[in-house]
Amino acid sequence: MEWLTRQLTPERARFLRFCFVGLSGVVVNLGVFSVASRLLLGAFPDADDRFTAANVAGFLVSVLTNFLLNEFWTFGDRALHRSHTQLLRRLVKFYLVASLAGLVQIGVARLARSELQLVDHVAVLCGIALATVINFIANNVWTFRVKRPKTAAPGAAVASITSTPPA
Repeated sequence: MEWLTRQLTPERARFLRFCFVGLSGVVVNLGVFSVASRLLLGAFPDADDRFTAANVAGFLVSVLTNFLLNEFWTFGDRALHRSHTQLLRRLVKFYLVASLAGLVQIGVARLARSELQLVDHVAVLCGIALATVINFIANNVWTFRVKRPKTAAPGAAVASITSTPPA
């Protein structure tokens, strides 16, 4: 147990939290997908169109729940500004990243379903797997990055200390 505690660095713990959030997103995504597939029977008689619409619905809802969990739990220890404006900016960034990843997810799911003949839920899981990698990298380095304070040019502090104030 002690070995495990030493191996669990803060960044590894963050990655595990991110994966846990992602897993909860998979549950939300598949749950919404399943419900939407049934609800959209009349609206989309074509199975492929219904599959895509239900997949989009699952994606949109799971992105929102993932953002909230990542904002306050996974990256909650970072010195992020919690103003409404900053929160909204991160949400927009998160949706942009997720939209790119979502296009990959849906594209991979459609290909896995049509070309590999995988059942719907397995095809969606294939798309989610690749989208997860894209999401983590982009959100870690862009959406939830901590902005470091700008430092003065080397020697600037020395010059201000050694210069005499105007008389």
